[in-house]
Amino acid sequence: MDECKPLLAGSLAAAEEAKVRAEAEAARSAAARQELERQRSERATERAEERATEGAEAEAAVSRTAALEAELASANAKLAAAETSKAAAWARAQEAGAYTRPLCSST
Repeated sequence: MDECKPLLAGSLAAAEEAKVRAEAEAARSAAARQELERQRSERATERAEERATEGAEAEAAVSRTAALEAELASANAKLAAAETSKAAAWARAQEAGAYTRPLCSST
């Protein structure tokens, strides 16, 4: 039995050493997993902020586009009114016989 004691002591020491290595590896794995989770969470937050920024920029672009379209519609309405007025003036001038030839060749 005494001759088994060194063998048992060696086995016990090897088992303790394996246990310490396994615990250290488990701690490294847990730390790595926590770091990955932290990075994933950080990236998710960044993506959410990017989407919010992009959404705000898109809304601003839509508002600017709508304002420009309104300005264009107003300008087109003014142009149409001016052309209508010009055509009415032209018709009145022709009826009165006052217009015989163009004063300029812009039309």
